[in-house]
This record gives sequence, C-alpha cells and structure tokens, in this order.
Amino acid sequence: MTTQRTRIYFHGYELITGKISESYDGRAYHWFAKRIETRGHPSEESAQAALREKVLEDVARNQATYIQKISEKHQERMRNGNKPYNGWTVSDFFARESHCFECKRPVSNLYDIVCGSCKWIICNNCAACGCFYNGL
Repeated sequence: MTTQRTRIYFHGYELITGKISESYDGRAYHWFAKRIETRGHPSEESAQAALREKVLEDVARNQATYIQKISEKHQERMRNGNKPYNGWTVSDFFARESHCFECKRPVSNLYDIVCGSCKWIICNNCAACGCFYNGL
C-alpha cells in the first residue's frame, strides 16, 4: 500500500514516486509516450533518478516522433483559434525555463520547441504558446 506519493515534472513528463511496502516505485507519464516504470528502489531519490534516466533515454530514442506530435497538436490549436501558423523552430539562443500560462506545467527551450509566430516556448502538454496569451 502506498503511504505517500511525490509528483514532479521532468522534460514534460509527470513523474510519480511512492513507497510500496519496503521499497520505492515510480512511474512517468506523458500524453504522447508509453508509461515508464521503475521498481524496488531503496529511496525516493533513487527511484526519481532512475525515472529521469529512463525518460532521457526515451526522449533521445523518440525525439523526432515526439516533436512531430507536439507540432501537430500546436498546429491544430492555432487553426482552431484562427491564428496564423508559422511553424516552429528549435531555439538557438540562451536557455529559457518557465511554465505554461495555461496548464502551469514547466516548459524549457532546452527540450521544447518554439512557436514560429510569437517565439514563445510551446507547451509540450497543452500546445499553448504566446499567441493565446491575453496579458496579465
């Protein structure tokens, strides 16, 4: 039985760890990826580290597919919002980390794509960008 769960976000994935009996297990989720699991760790930190490593391996192996899925979702969102779609790019400027104004998940131009219209980081969860931001 799980007594306590910890939820963190890493590269767009939701990582959940918890103690099961005498060890810690973890799962990582993302809407475009298969669930990633790890079991039998002596501490929550080691379970989270194992999940992070597995997420990095999954992203490296499937990066082109994931970028395609996020860009398709962003393009559909732009079309549905009657916004001009000018593609996307990978940022070659300084590193930026923030959070999505809509779903509040972390975003980073180190692993997320950037909107070709507004130059904001595209959320890898809901595909929001600055084109939909209505101000403070």
